Amino acid sequence: MDYMTSARGQTVWAGKGEAASVLPNIPGAMDAGNISFINLSEYTPDVIKAYIAKWKQQFPGK
Repeated sequence: MDYMTSARGQTVWAGKGEAASVLPNIPGAMDAGNISFINLSEYTPDVIKAYIAKWKQQFPGK
């Protein structure tokens, strides 16, 4: 854990722009301030059911 939370570990983990870092100034890391969180309350059972139906229509047999 010490390595993963070090600047070197965070650069390896997040430095390719695929993740935000818990540390500031990690080259290549995403800016955590620009990440928006999903509002799970919007995903009601009816919304999920409609999504699954659409998925099954687009990808039969999956």
